[in-house]
Amino acid sequence: IHTNGIFVLESKNYNGWIFGKDTDKNWTVSYPNGKKYSLYNPILQNKTHVAAIRKITGISPSKIFSFIVFGRDTELKKITNNIPNTYIIRAIGLSRKLSMVMEENGHIIDDFSIMPTYEKLKPYSKVTDDIKQSHIEHVQKIINRTKK
Repeated sequence: IHTNGIFVLESKNYNGWIFGKDTDKNWTVSYPNGKKYSLYNPILQNKTHVAAIRKITGISPSKIFSFIVFGRDTELKKITNNIPNTYIIRAIGLSRKLSMVMEENGHIIDDFSIMPTYEKLKPYSKVTDDIKQSHIEHVQKIINRTKK
């Protein structure tokens, strides 16, 4: 939760080639040895998370950003995505993409709305205050690094 929006990240730890469309129910992960596996469309998966956040907070969908983040060893092949505010990237590009989206949108959530929004969402999370503080410090380091 930030003045630049709410960022919902879905992390996927695969090390093969990923194929899929935003309209597909399932995507495919293909490995060099020829094996293929199906995975539930992560856009749809995160869309459910975004819908829950919208329902709980009442925040407009234009202020919520969905990030599907694949590991460094994943190669994104033939990924089609036409869903607004939805990004499919590798972990290596996360910091840059977050910074870009934040800069493009500016401040779209009032400073005074952040804590009440956090308090509404907190019961649905297993985040302790210590974990939250550690996360805030980590994100701040990333933001400071990207500003340099």
